[in-house]
Amino acid sequence: MFFVYPTMYVGKPQGTQSWNADVNDPVLNARIDSSAITNQATVFNGSCKIYAPRYRQAHYAVFLTKDTSAQHQALDLAYTDVRTAFLYYLSHYNQGRPIVIAGHSQGSIHAIRLLQEFFDGKALQDQLVAAYLIGRPITRQTFQSLSPIEKPGQSGTFASWCTFEKNFHPEPGFFQEGPEVICTNPLLWNSSEAYASRSQHQGGVGRNFRFIPKLTDAQTHNGLLWISKPHVPGAFLLNIKNWHVADINLFYGNMRENVALQVNHYFQTHSAR
Repeated sequence: MFFVYPTMYVGKPQGTQSWNADVNDPVLNARIDSSAITNQATVFNGSCKIYAPRYRQAHYAVFLTKDTSAQHQALDLAYTDVRTAFLYYLSHYNQGRPIVIAGHSQGSIHAIRLLQEFFDGKALQDQLVAAYLIGRPITRQTFQSLSPIEKPGQSGTFASWCTFEKNFHPEPGFFQEGPEVICTNPLLWNSSEAYASRSQHQGGVGRNFRFIPKLTDAQTHNGLLWISKPHVPGAFLLNIKNWHVADINLFYGNMRENVALQVNHYFQTHSAR
């Protein structure tokens, strides 16, 4: 599987390319490995080989600046690295095997572009097991041929959600809500607005990779994923409305389970061809 990690370049810019990270920055790379790779990419290691390339990710500030030219240039440069790494992965590692694509936040921005360029209505779509495009809104116009998952184990589909506390509405911008936004409930693996109780939660990971069972419930609402306050020690002190940073952590167990179902279903349906 091919994983694109989220924005971790948030501190004071280093070097001459302040809008984009240096892939040789040891401090940044250590932060990426100890957080995004440990808490997110490992979701897939029970069913897949993981390829998570370094790339010159855009600085967090590009999502705040009014300089749209600089924003586009920084994100385009980051995507160039992701695209080059993906082509290298196809040429040297994939060997015609099925593919899972996943990303979070900025990583999903680049993963969406990969899917549009290489999979959506293209021959490579037949190799797609699933795409997990988390932390970035996807509308019904994003893809022409790729469909959202509507039942567990449905291979060749994509899942997407942005997590918020119940009854919270984010400011327009990076996040979107509305009937055109596709939101997957990771406890049900469909885009209905049916309620999923905490009893259906398979566990998430918290600080220091601590696994916590039955964390929360989930329900999609107008393109958003709403949850109740997670059941963790000291929860009464939490005043978090936007759970973007934990989009994957919160549903770690359910995602691992779903990845296995997607992979098994893919081999079952494709071996008969």
